[in-house]
Amino acid sequence: MNKFWLLIVFLMFCILIPSTAVASPEAPSQKTAKEELGFAFHGNQKSFKFHAPDCRYYNCKNCTIILHSLNESQKNNFSPCGLCKPQHYHWRLEKKKQCAEPENFPTTPTPTPQTTPVPSAIETEKSVVDGKG
Repeated sequence: MNKFWLLIVFLMFCILIPSTAVASPEAPSQKTAKEELGFAFHGNQKSFKFHAPDCRYYNCKNCTIILHSLNESQKNNFSPCGLCKPQHYHWRLEKKKQCAEPENFPTTPTPTPQTTPVPSAIETEKSVVDGKG
């Protein structure tokens, strides 16, 4: 009888202790698409079009579905908006970042093009009078 209770206590110890006493590592909190990428696409639940954040239809009343990627939008049968073309949004962001970086701005002023001097009216009259023109 003693061995039976010892076995029961041991089994309970093995079952209960790992779940309570031993701290299991917490799963990393899942970031939303906006936190991870800096933006999220919005899908229109009626038209099944999805929009980029710079689109004028991004916050329309029917755009309630948040899409985390282009793959997710395709998986859920959403088609890209013809106005904002969200499939090119990553490219537009990269262009904006490149334009905003200071190393892309010229540090020295660009030289002005050299122009040939235009003869003045007096010089033109002299050449006509002298018979050179």
